[in-house]
Amino acid sequence: MDEKAQGSYETMARVLANIRRVMVGADEAVESVVTALLAQGHVLVEGAPGVGKTVLAKSLARSIDATFSRVQCTADLLPADITGTNVFDPRDREFHFRPGPIFSHVVLVDEINRSTPRTQSAFLESLDEHQVTVDGVSHRVPDPFMVVATLNPGQHIGTFPLPETELDRFTLTARLDYPSEADEAEVALRQLVSHPVDTLESVAGIEDIRNAQEAVKALYIDRKVVTYVASVVGAARRHPAVGLGPSTRATMAMVNLARAHALMEARDFATPDDVRAVAHAALAHRVSQGSGEHSAQATSDVVEEVLRQAPVD
Repeated sequence: MDEKAQGSYETMARVLANIRRVMVGADEAVESVVTALLAQGHVLVEGAPGVGKTVLAKSLARSIDATFSRVQCTADLLPADITGTNVFDPRDREFHFRPGPIFSHVVLVDEINRSTPRTQSAFLESLDEHQVTVDGVSHRVPDPFMVVATLNPGQHIGTFPLPETELDRFTLTARLDYPSEADEAEVALRQLVSHPVDTLESVAGIEDIRNAQEAVKALYIDRKVVTYVASVVGAARRHPAVGLGPSTRATMAMVNLARAHALMEARDFATPDDVRAVAHAALAHRVSQGSGEHSAQATSDVVEEVLRQAPVD
């Protein structure tokens, strides 16, 4: 690896280790969130209440010295509560923009599917274009910018389904399950006096993250690997259990995630193994099951079949 890529690898290794000081037994979810950050993406975190979804987002923000805000979604939440609004100032008799919580480096959107479709749509522009438009004026969000949205199971009362257009704007999904008994005991022991996230110190700065993201953009990926990504996405679209297949945005997300994964593995080139490593997280939420014979098949099984079918040159 060149000096810049090596430095970025060391930076992200420190970030991973720092978050793991708080998140016990959740290595896969932690790695997924950090990989998405490197790929300049956003994350949907699934899991039951109380398994650490909020703590994961807070730990990430503290580790990289980022600004952090939280949106608690409810049925009466309005778009302006997220984006901000223009407020009249009687002193100069003019309207001034007052930014909403979306204007932070790391934005935790808690229980996103408890907000109404109208409010959910307020996130679309920021997720895709890193800006919000209020009263015809566009405002850029900070750089880097990452949304970590938590998702309640669909059978919970008071939830609204996320439309495919919104799901597609999340780069990957991560899942937090209940910890093992040993890990759960360790979590309790670490919080006997105070929560470890309250004393977590930063191990990287915003400029370090920008440099790491640039290193991912410069990381080599062969044309054959990109073709392999396209074949995986194409196989997902053709799968008999899939009603609506992944979009072209999914292909680009997988390419970026594969390069980010390669950097996390201390390599300066991406391989098909990197693609396979990120495929489940990148595709599971983008696969809409159809009404055919195989429609009840779990999306994880669909992705596994797709990876077996897609040829590797």
